[in-house]
Amino acid sequence: MGYFFVDPAKVQGDALLLGRDDGRHLQHALRMKPGENLRVSDGSRYLYDVEIKGYPNGEVLCAIVKQHPFPQRPGPWITLFQSIPKGARMDWLVQKTSELGVDEIVPVYMQHAVRIFGEAQAVRRQSRWQRIAMEASKQANRLDYPHVSVPRSLAEAMDHGANASLSLYFDEKETLRCLKGIRRAVTHPESIRLAVGPEGGLSANDRVLLGQGHFLPVSLGTRILRSETAGTVAVALVQYEWGAAPDRGRSP
Repeated sequence: MGYFFVDPAKVQGDALLLGRDDGRHLQHALRMKPGENLRVSDGSRYLYDVEIKGYPNGEVLCAIVKQHPFPQRPGPWITLFQSIPKGARMDWLVQKTSELGVDEIVPVYMQHAVRIFGEAQAVRRQSRWQRIAMEASKQANRLDYPHVSVPRSLAEAMDHGANASLSLYFDEKETLRCLKGIRRAVTHPESIRLAVGPEGGLSANDRVLLGQGHFLPVSLGTRILRSETAGTVAVALVQYEWGAAPDRGRSP
């Protein structure tokens, strides 16, 4: 069984409280009873060995048996700026990139965007995507989970992570610059921002904004990928080149 995630604000002294979603899963699906043990992570600072004490109001009250410092990160902090695809494809992208180890997902509206949400709908979508990210991270046995932002325009997103070591956007018009070449030039970035455009492609204005945000255009090859496919492939390739994958076989 992997780690369950707790809001750091729900850790008080020698006890912590997991939410009702976890309560339903533990009590009804896994049939775990008071006295049984779990592993819990707060996502960034500590890992906990805990004992279930009960299910007050459907939540999970746990006693902390042992606290461990969070282990050192194996690779760069990865933030994905993703143009929102139509239908349920964003759900799929959030799930898969969470499994792959992305650290932040920033849904953005670009000029050729197929979806733009109203304020209330954007908040609901963010909440849904955050739940998907946490569930996928549990399934993948991650110690942490990505934060998913409320959707915003590309212009509004440009200041997010502006001090990143490396910022890249994937462009079907780029023919010279590829990840392997960048890997040779930038060997150990602490943080990487990735931007993926909409199904209609990047507009001239999108490219100007990305350039002003110090993003470099990069090719993902000759094939035209769906937006959610490109975002997932981008995270996978960056993890391979700079992340937790063994050095064997990686570009020098």
